[in-house]
Amino acid sequence: MGPAAWVEANKWEHLGIMGESMDETAGIESIPDLMLTPMECAAVSASAGVFSFRVPAHYAGLICWDDASDPLRIQVVPDIREAMIRSDESPDPLGEGGSMPVPGLVHRYPGRVLWLVASDCPIHCRFCFRRSRMVDPAARLKASMGNGGTTGSQIPVNGNNPDSDIYRILDYIARHPEIHEVILSGGEPLWVPQIQIHEIIDRLNNIPHVHFIRVHTRLPVAAPHILDGIPETHWKTSTIVRFVIHINHARELSPACRAVIRRLVDGGFPVLTQSVLLARVNDSVQTLCRLFTDISSLGAHPYYLHQLDPAPGTAHFRVADTRACALVAAVAREVPGYMVPRLVRDIPGRAAKVPLHFSP
Repeated sequence: MGPAAWVEANKWEHLGIMGESMDETAGIESIPDLMLTPMECAAVSASAGVFSFRVPAHYAGLICWDDASDPLRIQVVPDIREAMIRSDESPDPLGEGGSMPVPGLVHRYPGRVLWLVASDCPIHCRFCFRRSRMVDPAARLKASMGNGGTTGSQIPVNGNNPDSDIYRILDYIARHPEIHEVILSGGEPLWVPQIQIHEIIDRLNNIPHVHFIRVHTRLPVAAPHILDGIPETHWKTSTIVRFVIHINHARELSPACRAVIRRLVDGGFPVLTQSVLLARVNDSVQTLCRLFTDISSLGAHPYYLHQLDPAPGTAHFRVADTRACALVAAVAREVPGYMVPRLVRDIPGRAAKVPLHFSP
């Protein structure tokens, strides 16, 4: 049995590998040699309780498990180098904790806020800059059993209770007319119960000065089938809704992922993408050109190429600024300008993301 077939057959049982349900995760103690090397097994054990190994069955099925240098594998399988914390790394590398006027809402820029709709994600990317905010899967399951089966969201579905986070967040947004855009993020914002997302969208739509809603998501890449049953009308409001999908490699654009993107584009929604420049994953001209060309072929628009945020234990993913600029300059010589995203770095205290300049 090959790796992809093994994953499919054991998707409800393998440690860290989840099925396509929002409510079901289970694990066993052993990991077959077919899946992980001994060194990776050691890293998985070390990551438990810190930032555990977690990958949906769909994404796991895209990985070439017999290739230790597979770029998708590198993104999700723990690495022993994660234990090497550098002095310039921080659990909160963007300083979001100091920009939260109410819990769960980040207000760093005057005209927009970022709402941390979820404290959990179905995929634990090893470079995640919010890894310290992720809820452990066991804690999520325990919470779901106690609240009727919902996922580990920070926000209960009760916007009329003055003591709830959703009430305090909506009240803050309503009292600040300078806020024109609300970004839904997390965790994975689309991994919360759909009734909750629908309520959030509906209530934001009733705040007159909120003109734009942006949904930052990796779910179309990680577990696209979760979105199958959601009609496009779910997102149709008088407020413009944009989707920004996190895609790092062309192989993440599975047929199911492509179908989700096409469905959103055909439904009239602006679809942008953002990527993180990662050593050994996408730090080559050929890989980036293929990624941005494939994204554009679906009617989506490559928006940002991020330099890595310095979260703890992520230094092995870093690409030097000079090399990053050289890569993007080379890409700009190969593809049309509209396919070239902005190369940026997010720096705490700045009024906007800082562009890294390059000369084609």
